[in-house]
Amino acid sequence: MSLDPQQRLLLEVSYTALERAGQAADQLQGSQTGVYVGISFEDYAKLSLHSGDLTRIDAYSSLGNTRSIAVGRLAYVLGLQGPAMQLDTTCSSSLLAVHLACQSLRSGESNLALAGGVNVMLSPEPTIGFCKLKALSPDGRCRTFDANANGYVRGEGCGIVVLKRLSDAIANRDQILAVIRGSAVNHDGQSNGLTAPNGSAQEAVIRQAISNAGIAAAQIQYVETHGTGTPLGDPIEVLALGKVLSEGRPAAQPLWIGSVKTNLGHLESAAGVAGLIKAVLALQHQQIPPHLHFQQPNPHIPWNQLPIQVPTQLTPWYEQPRLAGVSSFGMSGTNVHVIIEEYVQQKNTVNSDHETGQRHLFTLSAKSQPALQQLVEHYEIFLANQSDILLSHLCFTANTGRSHFEHRFAAMVGSVAQLQQQLRDFIQTGQYEAPSHSLAQRYLQGAEIDWNQIEYDESCQRIVLPTYPFQKQRYWMESLPILRPQAGHPLLGKKLALAKSPIIHFEARFDRNHPAFLQQHRVFNRPIMPTAAYVEMVLAAGTEVLQSPQLEIEITIHQPLRLDCLITVQLILTELTTLEGSPYQFEIFATGDLQDTQKLWNLYASGTVKSIDLVHDSFDTSSLSQDASEIDIDSFYEAYQQHGIEYGEAFQAIRQLWQGEQIIARIELSSSGSSVGDYRIHPVLLDAGLQTVAAALFAQDCTTQTIYLSVLSD
Repeated sequence: MSLDPQQRLLLEVSYTALERAGQAADQLQGSQTGVYVGISFEDYAKLSLHSGDLTRIDAYSSLGNTRSIAVGRLAYVLGLQGPAMQLDTTCSSSLLAVHLACQSLRSGESNLALAGGVNVMLSPEPTIGFCKLKALSPDGRCRTFDANANGYVRGEGCGIVVLKRLSDAIANRDQILAVIRGSAVNHDGQSNGLTAPNGSAQEAVIRQAISNAGIAAAQIQYVETHGTGTPLGDPIEVLALGKVLSEGRPAAQPLWIGSVKTNLGHLESAAGVAGLIKAVLALQHQQIPPHLHFQQPNPHIPWNQLPIQVPTQLTPWYEQPRLAGVSSFGMSGTNVHVIIEEYVQQKNTVNSDHETGQRHLFTLSAKSQPALQQLVEHYEIFLANQSDILLSHLCFTANTGRSHFEHRFAAMVGSVAQLQQQLRDFIQTGQYEAPSHSLAQRYLQGAEIDWNQIEYDESCQRIVLPTYPFQKQRYWMESLPILRPQAGHPLLGKKLALAKSPIIHFEARFDRNHPAFLQQHRVFNRPIMPTAAYVEMVLAAGTEVLQSPQLEIEITIHQPLRLDCLITVQLILTELTTLEGSPYQFEIFATGDLQDTQKLWNLYASGTVKSIDLVHDSFDTSSLSQDASEIDIDSFYEAYQQHGIEYGEAFQAIRQLWQGEQIIARIELSSSGSSVGDYRIHPVLLDAGLQTVAAALFAQDCTTQTIYLSVLSD
């Protein structure tokens, strides 16, 4: 529950990416596999670390909401020992991750790398901030390159790509989706503003990527742009592309540009890898997807002077070799450009009908029986839609490209049709005819098989197969109710109107920030409700009910009330007799569980309050005897802090203190306390009056270890 959903999503998507690449996760333990991930926000921490409820913080929530730990956790779970980096350059984070991963592979630092990013929106604050920046589209459409472009739309997602050196991928018989020819990164430097794009810097990073790729600018046929759909950014980006990629370009071969943000929104820290995945898919399908919401070209872009077009429908991609650029420009000023090329996989000419003479072992496994059942169903659906799949490739990938778990399925078959039938039998009955082959029997009995020692035909290639069906469970930390400034007295709150009840109720809610000064009254590092605050509550309630400015209070404290979470406090007044001027009994209750309708109320203070006639005695400062000595009040506060009683700045209201025949104190409310006018007697001032007694006792014998916490005074 304490784990940021971004971390959970990153774990799941990374594992899925490895399976799609035919890389068994358990075979990577101890390997030089690098992890490079872009993460920018930690919204989930607002429900625990930054919720205002200190009781929600534990070791799990601290680690579970730290962005660097997200990457470290992924490397830890998979046992990876290459570089592990969390990156945050805002919008360019995930494409920067790809760039750095490629550098690590080229240098030999890593032999395989996971690169990408994740972004999940779980709180409104970042969106509010972007709205204040006027970066977001008011109508919820990302209209990149359109005349009506008015900002982007925030999006969520996670994307991970598995990277290898090309020679290693070929040797491992991997299915290669595309080849990264080159990449580059730079920064805007000084531009028109901190978040304003720099066209010259964009030109430079694209030229550097082209140079690193060893190609000519005119060879690039498509660019997946940063394309946020902002009135400022779109013209700058298109002009930069035109200056670099128009060089030597034939008029009959325009540069196509598009932005996946018109489809998915802006994935921010995962935006770059989203654009990369779109470009790879376009290479694989040899088609350029249509760019959405492009109805009227932006008039600030000189379209007639540039060999650039925006596809508004699915466009065939005929030119060969097919090359594409991918741009990602961070709000931080960090720019990244990556150039990719299609990889033409050699087609295996063996027909599946010719494989029926050779039997192959096919295996599946899962961590639970329901997951195995679901995985079998996924394979049955997959094979029903794959007419040209080769059984040898299928079995090679399923056996060598997956981790193997406790719950298992095995079939010894001579054709895809036979495998489909066994899968259907298992789905319908939960049982099937287990193969008698010795290797299959060992596998079903739970033996660990070293699949790398099994001989496979050299023509076998890894292919994309269904991935593990994670059994989803909901784990979520519910948000606390938002405490709004309450009407009425700051501590007493509002009077509750209860039908047919002679008992008078007042109710208030406290948290770490309301009233904030109470947090500075701490005992053993925990904020504790001071007795003075209870007294002020009773004074305020008694004044309202008894209509008297002079009251006598008798109070008993039953237990300490901690103020480190959101709590509801009720003060209850019960008239003791029916006679006029009758005293009232008061009780102060509190509960901290605001989510539970069956609230558990605990009694913290009780007593009586009644109206009295009080004669005020004046005090003449000249009566202060000449032999009165001033007490070092700083030493008093320091000694108390060393013994676990901490009076914060707001509660250190004693400015001077003298002791002779009488104890005289000069008390003053600090600026960190709230307004005196809100209270009958401000709790800080009243508590300081109680502190004078403790300070005097402390001064009489400061060598003792006795510490007095005054809670009651006549």
